[in-house]
Amino acid sequence: MTQEYDVFICHRGETKRNFVSVLGGMLRSKGITCFVDYRMPIGNDVKLEIKGAIEKSKVFIVVLSPHFAQSKWCLDEIGDIMEIQDPMGTSRKVIPVFYDVESEMVRQQEKGTSYDLTKVKRSDAKEIGRWGKALKDVCKLDRFDYNSSSMLQWEKSEEIVAKVEDFLISHRIIPGLGTKMPICRECVNYDVFICHWHKDTQRNVVSVLRGMLLCKSITPFVGGYGKDDVGSALDSDIIQAIKNSRVHVIFLSPKFVCSKRCLEEVFHIMEIQRTSDASHKPTVVPIFYDTEPSTVRYQIEGNAYYLDEAQKSSTADERKRWASALHDLSLLHGVEYDPCSEYTIQWEKLYDVVKIVEASAKKNTPWNFRSKHEALYVKKIDEVFKELEQQEKREHVFLVGVYGRETSEFSDLMVQRLRSNFSGVCKLNNIMEKACQPNGISKIVQQMLSDLIHPSKSSDLIQPSTSNDVKRCQLRLENESCLVVLDDLGNDIDKIKTLLEDLKSILGNNSLVVVASQFQHTLQELNINL
Repeated sequence: MTQEYDVFICHRGETKRNFVSVLGGMLRSKGITCFVDYRMPIGNDVKLEIKGAIEKSKVFIVVLSPHFAQSKWCLDEIGDIMEIQDPMGTSRKVIPVFYDVESEMVRQQEKGTSYDLTKVKRSDAKEIGRWGKALKDVCKLDRFDYNSSSMLQWEKSEEIVAKVEDFLISHRIIPGLGTKMPICRECVNYDVFICHWHKDTQRNVVSVLRGMLLCKSITPFVGGYGKDDVGSALDSDIIQAIKNSRVHVIFLSPKFVCSKRCLEEVFHIMEIQRTSDASHKPTVVPIFYDTEPSTVRYQIEGNAYYLDEAQKSSTADERKRWASALHDLSLLHGVEYDPCSEYTIQWEKLYDVVKIVEASAKKNTPWNFRSKHEALYVKKIDEVFKELEQQEKREHVFLVGVYGRETSEFSDLMVQRLRSNFSGVCKLNNIMEKACQPNGISKIVQQMLSDLIHPSKSSDLIQPSTSNDVKRCQLRLENESCLVVLDDLGNDIDKIKTLLEDLKSILGNNSLVVVASQFQHTLQELNINL
């Protein structure tokens, strides 16, 4: 049986790994359930799954890319969507996104263009007529135009997500959050400095990473963001941002060394690494974007990082210090990012980078700043303590929901404050992302059991996989009180219910306190006897 979705994204494969992956990730991060075909469980009937998802979705984002109309799958999907759409937009909404394609081409479907439907293989006149009507009808709707060569990806995606969110909230499909907390985009102190060559990465990966960090309340400084590269001298703002940042992320792209500004930034970053003592060194995260680490390291004649060729007008001394900085940078463990690989999903790859940055920024945060920040959560933590004290016999699941910025930090504080009250403690991160993967919920449960029993060992080595393993875990936890912290739980009611039911069935009458962040619903809405 197909589950209900808030959003169905109709798209061609050419937008799957970048634009669609980011759009889907942004929606899910807001607790909006989203169907994208590449996230389907393995073994499911593709046609039935897609048809069921279309029937049960409320909002449809149709990404009309240059080769969209050459796919029968895409044309059938848009045909089904436009047949069930609500013309008044009261119960369903269709949002077309014209991705690197003009709306007139889609509407006219002229011969010789990529939207010439007569060129679609194994199609008949009836199908062509149905597809043609659907494409013309979608052109009549309010739309978004997206030009990947000139627009910033995250900023444009934010507009689309806001449109989806407004519709779902206004129709009471998801709860509204009232006034949203503003994100500080202008700041004196920065958590992260992002160094990049704008022509290679600014519109896509840097735009998206910047947005993802801001959503985590991590403040990034991006040199020359939204501007063309100018000169080689670094102004005082850039130098100060490099000095004050706790993490430096460097996108080493193919044309990176064409920019003197980028090379100067790398030099300053590596100077700080060389001159700082170990306890005060910022974390440096090199991202080898479509570039091999060996290319950055050796800079031999003929490769993209050969400075004598890329920086002919620079002095020999400049090239020497840049070469040394790049060599030292290449020896640091970083992230290899191949944008052309079919295995590189933009959202997932950058989410891994965000996790590295988040952990490093927190580790390098001065204690006095953290103490002030923790004060924001005192009231909520006190509420949890009071609730625990009121329960004389804690034999049921107790769920605390927290929504807003910095919820990951709240989860960490919860573990620190409550650890001594429980025999077993487990904190599970990125629950919403993991639950959407094949067998995601069962893997989460296995991870929980492993962490509760072997808190000091690597969870990758000892995860219960058979019913006997699970039974042994249950026996070990018998009559024990357990604290499970679920970070980034989301708003997918069905998945939350399934997960909590599984946790309760495994732990039985043992005490289980679940502290969930990024959670907007009440226990009554879950309709589960906890």
